[in-house]
Amino acid sequence: MKKILMITAALLTSNVAFACYDSTKNAQENFAQCYAAAESGNAVAQNNLGIFYYDGRGVEQNFGLAAGWLRLAADQGQLYAQYLLATMFQRGLGVKQLDEEAVKWFTVAVAQGHAQSQWKLSQHYRKGTGTAKSTTAAVRLLHLAAAQGHAFSQYDLGQIYAGIAYPEELPLKDPEKALYWLTLAAEQGEARAQYQLAKLYENGIGTAKDNTAAFIWYRKSAKQGNINALAVLGEHYYIGSIIPQDKLNAHLFLTLASAQGNARAVRLIEMLKAEMSEADITKAQDMTRVWIEDTQ
Repeated sequence: MKKILMITAALLTSNVAFACYDSTKNAQENFAQCYAAAESGNAVAQNNLGIFYYDGRGVEQNFGLAAGWLRLAADQGQLYAQYLLATMFQRGLGVKQLDEEAVKWFTVAVAQGHAQSQWKLSQHYRKGTGTAKSTTAAVRLLHLAAAQGHAFSQYDLGQIYAGIAYPEELPLKDPEKALYWLTLAAEQGEARAQYQLAKLYENGIGTAKDNTAAFIWYRKSAKQGNINALAVLGEHYYIGSIIPQDKLNAHLFLTLASAQGNARAVRLIEMLKAEMSEADITKAQDMTRVWIEDTQ
């Protein structure tokens, strides 16, 4: 939901939306202006009105009315209306949950080159929901989206080529391709990709073994709260494998990982505490508080 709200907010302030949207006016005024234009058949206004109802901006939130206006805009070729309408059918928001309709509208948006829709449609083809199952089509769509810089698609391709995601359905293991796509996603800040990329460097898969690069990517991922990265960093600090042993930092990262429910971190933190003085535990707790403050 948060991602969709961010997208809709951006749409309302984009140049194409200015047919009925004025950033100097309040939400209620913009709603009224867009409503009049939408009723006259203006596609951009219909798109914006659907977003107003979807977000509850300037009017009470109403997914049913949002879907109605978005459909009118989508029928007139409005790309983001097509995407949002597909998402609503996928999730059953304001309309009956229908994968077939979701696939229909994602497909229409894909024809306009929409990367997010390419990614979403790839999931339907992989699972065979709303359409015939086709791993070939799923991978093709991921490539199209990834080539446009879509980080989630780049991550998914990295997982597939690493042999981690769907190895039986998609036996496409290629470590060098995994490294390529995970690097692109990681550089965009995708925390899961950063973690997987660190593992490739740590184990020398698709590249030369590089403990420094592994540590850097584990830490970047951990800064975003990735539970796996937190747990691995804690363990590495505890045993001193790819980095020098540091029980204070081990306590920090294992504490954060165990707080998220990582079972191995829970076991290791108890072992670690038994080896630390009360003074060092207090220092580690202070370090943990600082880390949390810095990463919030």
